[in-house]
Amino acid sequence: RYEQQQQRQVLWYRLDDLTLLRQQALPVAASVLALDHQQRLWFDCPDGIGSRLCRWTAESARVSPQFDVPGAVLSLVVAGEQLWFSSGQQRSQIWRQSLPLVAAEDASVSAPFESTAKVEVSSARLELMPRVVGQDLTFLSNRHGRHQIWRRHANGNTALLAELPAPAGFVRLSRSADGPYLAFSQGGALYVLQIDSAICWQLLGP
Repeated sequence: RYEQQQQRQVLWYRLDDLTLLRQQALPVAASVLALDHQQRLWFDCPDGIGSRLCRWTAESARVSPQFDVPGAVLSLVVAGEQLWFSSGQQRSQIWRQSLPLVAAEDASVSAPFESTAKVEVSSARLELMPRVVGQDLTFLSNRHGRHQIWRRHANGNTALLAELPAPAGFVRLSRSADGPYLAFSQGGALYVLQIDSAICWQLLGP
């Protein structure tokens, strides 16, 4: 939640009843967040030129810069032991970074780790919101001039799955845990996409 130009308020809710569990002020202008399985919070720390990926834990109660990212961080998600993020500068790229293996009792360790981030997708157009199950990647792209959902198979082949209904505005993607479905919100409506068949239908909304 926006508090001030260089401060954000992060709120944790319980999913089943939306009870507020915790809130924490972050002294950075973070715009993307992701929570890993060890309850470490990952987020961007813009510096005006590029950005850094940082993390915060309840044990350390401080922001810990981890590694630099070329350009602004556009989206961020945790999938298993991998951190996936997209960045944009001259080119738009989707990256994969293995999370540091820190034991639960040492989750407060905050020292930066060596980045071994690998570029998985790169183009001159917008590529963002990676959603991953195993090695199967889906993402949002405007490589054909319109906002579309693309899939990159484990063998590296890419295919267009669906074009978002116009006009493309505030979009969010969420992939089912077992992989066959992708839900996305756009224009006040909720849609579901069956990935293997590329069949899309509207579930809720106008």
